[in-house]
Amino acid sequence: MILNHTTITQNQVHGFGAGVDSDAGFITINNSLIVDNTRSFNNSLSNCTSPSSINLIVDGSNLSNDLSCDSAVVKTSAEINLGPLSNSGGTTHTHALLSGSVAIDAAVPDPAITADQRGVSWPQGSGPDIGAFEPEALSTVVYVSSASAGTAGGVTFTDEDILSFNTETNTWTRYFDGSDVGLGNGAFRDVDAFTILDDGSILLSVAGPTTLPDVGSVDDSDILRFVPAKFGPKTEGAFEMYFDGSDVNLTTVKEDIDALVVTKDGQIIISTLGAATVVKQFGNNLNALDEDLLIFTPITLGENTSGYFSLYLDGSDLGLNTPEEDVWGIGLDASGSNLYINPQGSFDTGAITGLPADFFICEGVVTGNTSSCAGQSIVFDGAANGVGSETLGGIHVGFE
Repeated sequence: MILNHTTITQNQVHGFGAGVDSDAGFITINNSLIVDNTRSFNNSLSNCTSPSSINLIVDGSNLSNDLSCDSAVVKTSAEINLGPLSNSGGTTHTHALLSGSVAIDAAVPDPAITADQRGVSWPQGSGPDIGAFEPEALSTVVYVSSASAGTAGGVTFTDEDILSFNTETNTWTRYFDGSDVGLGNGAFRDVDAFTILDDGSILLSVAGPTTLPDVGSVDDSDILRFVPAKFGPKTEGAFEMYFDGSDVNLTTVKEDIDALVVTKDGQIIISTLGAATVVKQFGNNLNALDEDLLIFTPITLGENTSGYFSLYLDGSDLGLNTPEEDVWGIGLDASGSNLYINPQGSFDTGAITGLPADFFICEGVVTGNTSSCAGQSIVFDGAANGVGSETLGGIHVGFE
């Protein structure tokens, strides 16, 4: 048997070799993680059978957190930094490699293997990663909108625009000029939230009730889809109604959508300006606060929107508790396992601190009534990137 690019973790047996054990035949292990496998009666580590076993051949670049796996390099659990078992895309659940893991870019390349367990191609970095999971590389472009007018890297903008920032060249451009397509000329026509779909169209919500070309009257609880003909300083395209908030009980001033992203399977994750009351699958009410995220499962979209809500994230579980820590921007990576969050103002989650122009990553996000992150870290520093004086009104993090 050959185990190549395998992650073996959190198994338990009464004897030895909770991760790998062979009584007959040979097992060859390459580029694999064998970590946190334990004996049930005393919870001690026992990842492999004894190093003296003639049936175990550990070859190539492997990591373990005890001495039982022959020539595997020994690192601590914290250094290997595996996320919880979760749905990160693909047909099976996986343990993600979190930021700073020593397994990242550390495998011996094998030309016969071109993708991880989920089908994500590798390498995403300078080399393939050890184990079954290859974190997607962050795109060189980050998209933001601001709650006010300003200048970034010599590029002027207003609150109805969307800017793009190239993280390799440290250059800003105006990606979407809202004034070219009927936005602007009033505070209610600010882009309050947005995300960019795979087909290049933009979903956005405005700051208040107004009238726009193509769709007529819109509310701050609605989501519009902008279908582009051209982006840049001379933006062209048309709007269409994507999500009518009033159809699904978003009717109060506080139920203004101020952050949004769409999952790979078409569910819509939103945050609202204040407390919101929406309807769950079987007709019961669901209450959420401004630091929480709701996920909408659509039955129909457009002028006649229908579906139901669930709680996606309890922001207080992540340390977002103060009025300034209302969620104003969100993004998801391609796997759906890492969530990007931009709070309204200065924030302190207990793990990290940041300013209104910063956003952070919640790695290995666990959703629902008891929410958590396997790790938190700042991934966009507004001051370092030339927009430190701004309050971001929306974010989109793309992946190559």
